[in-house]
Amino acid sequence: MLTFIGTVLLAILLTALIFSVLFLIVYNHDSYGIRELIRAQVLVRERATAVQEVLNDGRDQEALEAVALPTELDPDEQVQIIDMKGTVWAASNDNPGRVLTSTEILHWLPPSEGQVGMRALTYPLTRDGEMWGYYVLKLKQPVLALEKTPASRLIPFAFFSVPLLALITSLLLFWFFGHHLVAPVRRVSAVMARLAAGDFRARINESKRTDEIGQLERDVNIMAAKLQQAKEEAEIADGTRRYLAAAASHDLRTPLTALLAHAELLKDGIAEKPSQSISVIHDKGLMLKGLIDNLFELISLEAGTSEAWQTKRLNLTEVVRQTVISFLPSLEEKGFTVDVEIPDQALWAELVPGKIERVLDNLLTNAVNYGSQGLWIGVKVSRLRGWFRVDVADGGQGVAPEDRNRVFERFFRGDLARNSSSGGSGLGLAICKEIIQRHGGEIGVDSSPGGGALFWFTIPIVIE
Repeated sequence: MLTFIGTVLLAILLTALIFSVLFLIVYNHDSYGIRELIRAQVLVRERATAVQEVLNDGRDQEALEAVALPTELDPDEQVQIIDMKGTVWAASNDNPGRVLTSTEILHWLPPSEGQVGMRALTYPLTRDGEMWGYYVLKLKQPVLALEKTPASRLIPFAFFSVPLLALITSLLLFWFFGHHLVAPVRRVSAVMARLAAGDFRARINESKRTDEIGQLERDVNIMAAKLQQAKEEAEIADGTRRYLAAAASHDLRTPLTALLAHAELLKDGIAEKPSQSISVIHDKGLMLKGLIDNLFELISLEAGTSEAWQTKRLNLTEVVRQTVISFLPSLEEKGFTVDVEIPDQALWAELVPGKIERVLDNLLTNAVNYGSQGLWIGVKVSRLRGWFRVDVADGGQGVAPEDRNRVFERFFRGDLARNSSSGGSGLGLAICKEIIQRHGGEIGVDSSPGGGALFWFTIPIVIE
């Protein structure tokens, strides 16, 4: 309804505008004679005043002719200065000194009916206080003599034509709006209905329009793409949640089953080696505790609800050196060769105390558990432009290329990890990733020069 009213009002306004333009054109045409008369009167007054000054000064005829004949005179117009005896003193198309006849003088004077049909304009000239003659301008055509249609005659015509033009304009505007506005809006509405029904693959065939309708089409397609992406991400997240629930329940159930089995043997008094059962219960209990601690740590890191994340300016080389030193006795006992490349100078970074040590502990533990085949571990600290990089390499079987993008996922363990007896929970590398990312760095895994895996992470450099 509002569209209909707006269209009708717009049509009426356009029609009124067209009629006003036509009215002004006709009025301008009708007023041509009046404007010509005003122009001629101004010209006569200016030239006659100049001639009067020459007469008052008593100058000769040459001076009179110099000021009497205007340079901007129309070729079809004539100028004459005539004294009371009919003698021509100056003329644009006549000889000075000629005496006009009575018929010629009457031809130059205005008709008795006034300005309508006027052929000439006259201006009186005096000399020594007496009437001397006239300054006469003969016009190129009689003023207001043309037959023209007065603008007032358009009023009855406008009374009937304005509604008709408004109706025609309204129909044209309705067609325009229906073709250029309503149809695209209907297409957008249809796609929106499909989106509301859950069909996030619905799209609009975008036109080449650059107005608001074209922008609306593009915005709807962008929104649909984002909804489709959100749906896919939700499906992936739901699958991940199911996988995590299954993995967590499996990793919790396995040690818990063994713990309960040995506890029942001790309870019933049928354990063949009670000390061995107690040792199993202790080990499985520690395993459960470690898994639960890792779960809580990972959840708190992802939720941002861990202990206050306060960084300090620490020497990264010293942090790495002390962590490696703490591992050396265990590594030497297991027969590992350790190659360490740590710069002597201090490398300062903003670190949370204890967190980088946690990352290094996990990486070194993985190197021991999965790199025992090569019995070699390499630790290197280097500087790359605005970053510090720490590498932990081993000589084991490495990480399969298809698993490198997933080793930092929670509970993910490749074939080698699943078949090992390390007892890893699959959360250590996920915790490492969260810690490094919260420090503003990156973490990844490549192939080690020794044939195993090379885990690395970067930390931003503190401006010294």
